[in-house]
This record gives sequence, C-alpha cells and structure tokens, in this order.
Amino acid sequence: SALVHVHSNAPPAHADPRLKLAVRKYLVLLDMNGTICYRSEQAVSGATPDLYVRHKYYYAREGMHEFVRALAGCGAFEVCVYSSMMEHNVRAGLDAIFPRDVRQCISHVLDRRMNKP
Repeated sequence: SALVHVHSNAPPAHADPRLKLAVRKYLVLLDMNGTICYRSEQAVSGATPDLYVRHKYYYAREGMHEFVRALAGCGAFEVCVYSSMMEHNVRAGLDAIFPRDVRQCISHVLDRRMNKP
C-alpha cells in the first residue's frame, strides 16, 4: 500500500480511500538543563528544589507542566527530552519534576550517549 503525508488528519478530497495516511508531527526537543528546569550549584533562596543530583539543584520552570501537556495534547508534536546526564539520572529527574500524566507525554529521552566528540 502507498503512504501519503498530509498536514492534517483529514484526507485530501482527491485521495484514494485505500491509501494509508500518515500525519506529520514536529519534534520538540526540550533540554532538561535549561529549558525544563533551572540548574544551580547554589540553592535558590526561598525556593525548594524539585531535584538535587551531584551537588546541583534543579528547579522546574514555571508553566512547564502545562506547556508539555499542550504540546502533546494537540497531536502535532512529539515531545523529546535531552540531557547531558546519564539516562537513569534523567529519568529520576523527570519523575521528580513531572507528574505521571506529563511524563507520559514525553515520547523519547536522549541522554549523554547521544553526545558526539
């Protein structure tokens, strides 16, 4: 069978009904250490860190939960997280920062193994 790429869920008026439709999605790559959260070697006065790993404090950015839910909910985006940390630390961080429903919106986690010299 053939594969047709379209920009919406509706098939083109002239499309053969036997064709399978694939909806294009845009990849949104969120950097854990900057976009998703603020990382600091010093505690931020008056704030409670969401995560503490290897002498670094992590504070989730305000509105990040709603932002990820909105991206994943509209159906046009694949949400991916990147960090230079090791995968088990990234996943522990995501567990600490995001509630389960938001973590389920994240389709891929890329860690330091993706770095190239």
